[in-house]
Amino acid sequence: MLRSLFHRGHPVAALAPDSGRAVVLTSGDGSEVTQALRAERPDLDVVEVRAGRAAWARTAGLGPVGLFVDDTDDTDQENGTGTDGTEDSRSVLQRFRRHVLLLADGGRYVGPAALAGPVEGLRQGVRPGQGRGQEGVPPDPVVAAVGPVEVRGGWTSVTRTGRAVVKLREEETTTALEADAGRGAVLARVPAASFDSRCEFREMLPLSARAKTRYEAPPAVLRRYDDALVAPHALVVQRGLVPADSFRHHPQKWLKHEKLLDLDKRYAEEPSWVDDDLPVLAGAWYHLDNEHRGHFGHVLTEQVARMWAWDDALRAEPEVQVVVGVNRNRTTLAGWELQLMEAAGISRDRVTVIDRPVRVERLLGATALFSMPYYVHPHVAETWDRIGASLRERAPQRDYPRRIFCSRKIKKRACHNARDVDALFARHGFEVVFPEEFPLPEQAAMFHEAEVVAGFAGSALFNVMFSDRAKHLVAVASETYTPRNEYLISALRGHRLDMSHSRPDEDDPKYQSKRFMSSFTFDFEREGQWLEDEVLSRLDP
Repeated sequence: MLRSLFHRGHPVAALAPDSGRAVVLTSGDGSEVTQALRAERPDLDVVEVRAGRAAWARTAGLGPVGLFVDDTDDTDQENGTGTDGTEDSRSVLQRFRRHVLLLADGGRYVGPAALAGPVEGLRQGVRPGQGRGQEGVPPDPVVAAVGPVEVRGGWTSVTRTGRAVVKLREEETTTALEADAGRGAVLARVPAASFDSRCEFREMLPLSARAKTRYEAPPAVLRRYDDALVAPHALVVQRGLVPADSFRHHPQKWLKHEKLLDLDKRYAEEPSWVDDDLPVLAGAWYHLDNEHRGHFGHVLTEQVARMWAWDDALRAEPEVQVVVGVNRNRTTLAGWELQLMEAAGISRDRVTVIDRPVRVERLLGATALFSMPYYVHPHVAETWDRIGASLRERAPQRDYPRRIFCSRKIKKRACHNARDVDALFARHGFEVVFPEEFPLPEQAAMFHEAEVVAGFAGSALFNVMFSDRAKHLVAVASETYTPRNEYLISALRGHRLDMSHSRPDEDDPKYQSKRFMSSFTFDFEREGQWLEDEVLSRLDP
C-alpha cells in the first residue's frame, strides 16, 4: 500500500500542508509513513492513530487536520480487507467516508489505489447502493467534500473542500478532548452505574415499552474546554467539534440540535458565526444552558441533571461563573430558576445570560445524569436531595395535604374536560392544586409531605424528584404522550406509578409532533372506570 511509495520516490510528505497536523491511521505501531513524515517534515505535528472503535473520535479531537493518511494493513480484516491481502474497495471507501469530513478545508486525504474508483463514482454523483440522481435522496455531504483527485501508481490523494462540524456523543466527546491537550481536560469523573428499577408500575394500556426494569447509566465527567464558542440554546462549538454538552438526547444515533443544519447523522454545517469577532468571557464558566431553557420540565430533567459537578467546578476554578442563554422570549432568568440554582449551591450573582454567541476562555461542562428515555444515574439523587432539602428550609411551615392532584390550565396537551377530572379526584380526598401558583420552596414542601401525588402527566409532577420519601404517583395522560420522565424518576426514587390513557384528538402516525402535543378528552366510562376500580377505590382511607 502506501508503504511502498517511499521506495518509488513519491513521499506523502510532499502532499502535506505547510504546517499543522497530520494523522496516520495504522493497524499497529511503527508505520513507515509516520516515520517518513516525521523525518522529512519536522514542521508538522504527526500523530499516529490506531484503527479501531475510538479512532474516529480521536481523529476528530486532533482536527481539523491538514493531512490524513490511511495506512492500515492490507490484511487487517477489522478494516474490511481480504484474507488474500487484497484491499476491499468497499472498506477503503467506508474509511474515506468516515474520515474525510474531519479534514480542514484544503486538507488532503491519502489512501490506497483501491480508493480511486469509488471516489470517482462519488464525483459522478453515484451513492453506494443507489442510482445517480434519484429523486428524494438527500445530498451526500461527502460528494460535496471531494475536490481534486490525484492518482499515482499505488496511492490516491483527494483534496477536501468545505468545512463541517462534528457532532459527538458522550464517550466520543471525552475521547476527542483527551486526544489533544490543547482542547482542555477532564476535571472529575463519576463511574458508570447499574440498578434495578424500584418503581411498581401499572398502566391502563401496555404502551410503555421504554419502561425498563434495569438501567445502565454511563460514566459522567466534568470537562474543561479551552477557547470554546457558546451560543444561546446550549450550542457549544470548539475547533470543529460540537460536544455532547450541546445535545439534549446525546445517546441518540442521529444527534439533533435545533440550531444546527445537519449534513448527516454525524456532521452539520459550520455555524455562520464561528469566524466572527465574538465577545469574550474571560475566566472559567460553567455551562448550564438548554435548548428549552426556562421551561420548567426541561429545567428539572435536563439542567438539574448537570448541576452535580458544581462543587467539583468550584474546587477546580474558585471564581467560576455560570453561563446560560436567552431562549425565545425568555430574555432573563425567572425567579424560580434562580431559586433552583441557589438550592444547588449556585449563587445568583454568578449567573450571566448571553443573547449572542460568545468566546469563552474556559468552559466547564458536565454530563447529564438524567437522559429521558435512556437512563438515570443513581448519583443524581444527591443533587435532588440537596435541592429538595434547601428548598424545604425556605418553605412556609403549615399543614400540607396528604393527597394532591396537579391540574393543568395551559392549552398544550390540554384535557378538554379537565375540571371534571379535578372533581373526580377531589371526591377521593385530593386537594386540587396548580403547582405553578406556589413559590418553588412551597412546591417542594407540598410534594414532600404528600403521600399520594396525582395529576396530568408532564412537568407538574416532576417535583417528586426532590423528595426522598417513596410515594404513590397517579398520572393521567393521553395515549400519545410518549415521555417517561415520571417513570425514570420513580425507578430511582422507589415511587409507585399508575398511569391512565385517554384517546387523543390527533392520532395520525405521519404527524408525530401533533400526536405528542395532542389534547384529549377524559373518558369516564373507560379510563375513569379503570382509575376508580384499580387505583382510587384502593387508596388507604
